[in-house]
Amino acid sequence: MNWKMHLYMIFALLVIAGCSTSKDLAQSTRTGKIHDVRIGETLDPKELQVRVGDEVRWVNARNAPVRIVFIDSLQDKVACQKEFALKARTTSSKIGANDYSSLCFMLAGSYTYNARMESPVPGGEINTIGRIYVE
Repeated sequence: MNWKMHLYMIFALLVIAGCSTSKDLAQSTRTGKIHDVRIGETLDPKELQVRVGDEVRWVNARNAPVRIVFIDSLQDKVACQKEFALKARTTSSKIGANDYSSLCFMLAGSYTYNARMESPVPGGEINTIGRIYVE
């Protein structure tokens, strides 16, 4: 092989290695789009409309952990998940500061959840209700 071929192979390996270790969030899933719910002082947005197969990411922009809790179980309603506990009665995730958790919804419907955020208010927690509408 000549030196140009070696150079192309090294460049290709560096590109592949860089893509596989990148911490940037992907812009789509195999089945749909990715939608972010940013958790700061409140949820942004509080209500989100997505399509079946889309991924919803809860991104914690706070300095303390946040807990996302679906009252109903999503065990048979999601196609993928990151950092969620899919139990028989509830579905929840504790998201660390500057981290995210995600779900890919595979059934149409309305899904209500609570975002439980640490706070200096009496009781030490703010609970905010959010909704995901899947069509």
